[in-house]
Amino acid sequence: MGLFGFGKKEKDKMKDGLEKTRTGFWGNIMNTLTGSKIDDDLYDELEEQLILADVGPACAVRLVDELHDEVEEKHLKTGQEALDALRALTFDHAIRLMHTVSTDASFDQLLEQARGEKNTLRIRTYLELFQEYHTYMSGGNKRKLLAFLYELLLYPEGDVRRLAGQLMGSVLANSGPKYRKELPSAAPQDAAAPALLSVLEESLGLWEQTVAQCLHPDHKISPKHAQRISNSLKAVAETLLAETEDAARLAQPLLSRLPDATDEDSFVLLDALYHTPPHAVSTLAPAADRLRALLCGPDQSRRIAALRCLRRFRAAAPEDLLQEAAVPLADDLPAVRALRGRLSGKTPAPLSESEASLLYLSNLKTAVPWVVKNAQIDLLQADALQHTGNTFHTATHLSNLLSVSEHLPVREHAGRALLTISTRLSVDQRNEIIVDLMRELENGQEQIARFIPRYLGRLLSTMPEKEIRESIDFLDGLLRSGSARAASTSLRTLGSLISALPENSVLTEHCLGLLLTGVSHYDESVHRSAMTVLCHDVIGSERLPFSLRAHCFARVSKKLLCLLAEPAPGKLTFFNRAAMLNHLYRFLVQACRAGCAFPRRCRPHSFPARLTRFPPDISASCRKFVRSAMRSISPWTNSPGASVHSRGCCAAVSSICPWPTSGTPMSSRTPSPSTSPCRRTSRACDPAFPAGA
Repeated sequence: MGLFGFGKKEKDKMKDGLEKTRTGFWGNIMNTLTGSKIDDDLYDELEEQLILADVGPACAVRLVDELHDEVEEKHLKTGQEALDALRALTFDHAIRLMHTVSTDASFDQLLEQARGEKNTLRIRTYLELFQEYHTYMSGGNKRKLLAFLYELLLYPEGDVRRLAGQLMGSVLANSGPKYRKELPSAAPQDAAAPALLSVLEESLGLWEQTVAQCLHPDHKISPKHAQRISNSLKAVAETLLAETEDAARLAQPLLSRLPDATDEDSFVLLDALYHTPPHAVSTLAPAADRLRALLCGPDQSRRIAALRCLRRFRAAAPEDLLQEAAVPLADDLPAVRALRGRLSGKTPAPLSESEASLLYLSNLKTAVPWVVKNAQIDLLQADALQHTGNTFHTATHLSNLLSVSEHLPVREHAGRALLTISTRLSVDQRNEIIVDLMRELENGQEQIARFIPRYLGRLLSTMPEKEIRESIDFLDGLLRSGSARAASTSLRTLGSLISALPENSVLTEHCLGLLLTGVSHYDESVHRSAMTVLCHDVIGSERLPFSLRAHCFARVSKKLLCLLAEPAPGKLTFFNRAAMLNHLYRFLVQACRAGCAFPRRCRPHSFPARLTRFPPDISASCRKFVRSAMRSISPWTNSPGASVHSRGCCAAVSSICPWPTSGTPMSSRTPSPSTSPCRRTSRACDPAFPAGA
């Protein structure tokens, strides 16, 4: 087995999982097509399902017309044959994607498109695509991807550099023993296949080369850019050592360089080690002298880096080194003194109002290193939890850091600290902070609003229902505004809120409906953001309870399937859809293995701006006229004059074709006695369609 290859066991598991996923994913369409003869009634039934699923009249008519053409071209007779034709169209979609990422020529073209991209949002989308499909690439293409990701470590945006570093760690981890040939059943458990030894050696060599390139970039790179590359080593190490099966061995390239490293390299290595699992480091004894020099050196940030590592790997540190590190020095900053005290188990003394103000001011200075700011945030957080006098002022300060800090680690650390101390705030105080963060979202500036949603959504979940509804309405307004960036941040906030709300909350239904609104958005960037939030952050997130993910999937699956029937307008959107659907595939495989059954939902009688099923006594010419009328309505569905225009068209249709249309208010309709209770269900009562969708 070569490097980066798949073993037979992995292929069989993937094939079995995808087969189960395909069976469940096509269940609703199969109920209509299987066992039916292909006639006008079948086309009407399929078109009705698409229209009732809110896919849109024009799209529904187009899909049915395409199927009609396929049936006539291939002389299909039964519904099962039509179902097979639809499956073939889906497989063609998947084959084109796999061809692009697995063929050298097409992958090179895709990589050059990503390399020439200047838009930050599109670069993030490319990184998400590579994150999802890098395991399917050949060894040569993975090395090309590593080279491209190394170039992205120079990018100005901190989160892009972090995503690139994390993806480098994932690629390196997936080149190790996770992908290997299975041993014979009679082989000893500790035996290693001959090919595995070479795989391990090559994986370790790639990692050592990456460490060297991050510590000492090319001399042609400016010092500012070289520092960006060096600071990204922690992102690579964190992902690599978390995903690998041999973390202790892969941590050695970091530990072995530490005793003889310079002060600058020592800080980078200690920062990377701090983000590795505790079990990866067995002893810090060889680096004891280097740590002592840093603890007594003049640089405060290096003192903090050494103290953080000693706290994290306390069991691996010599006892005499821990005792020496706990002794404070005269020139220690308050945050450094507090870290030394924690090594000996001491609780920091309460901060006075003037001491807290000095820390607030220091955290807002650009000249203060980010590691010092993070240590000061820890000190402010501990003080706010123990002494409530400064809690609200500290929370306001943390919300400002979350919005305006120029360092990504500081923003994230401030956001986590804000969530921690928010339990000590009153409802009015939390509401004031939420209003300030909402204003930053409305600002629409990418640098300010990018990192707020993850923490704002969780903070919103702690508020009473009335305040949450008002906030959701505000986010709805941002989603429907003309700013694509404001709409994207609104969607990410909704995804964070869904993950923090209780599973049976009625607010979850509303948030899911707004996410589906984002999926159907005319702007491609908003559509991609909605797909990422819904499929990756909610349904595909391993951090959320499986029951919550299943609840969300049951609510949106039918509408999502119909919305995605619309062809992707661009190649990047196509790849984004495929990558996000891969998360749904994995979730559905888990659901099948767990025996999770999704109940079939009742279909509503009709929806606003949609037609109900054709009565059997309507002639073919009348049906053709109605389809033409609905084609004229569809371009107006998202315009300000949609309601007036739709009512006029529906009135014209009703004059020729007398049955209830969407222009008739739901309360004034009287279903026929032959209509089943299931068909009389209104939209608000149908659990398959979330409120606000």
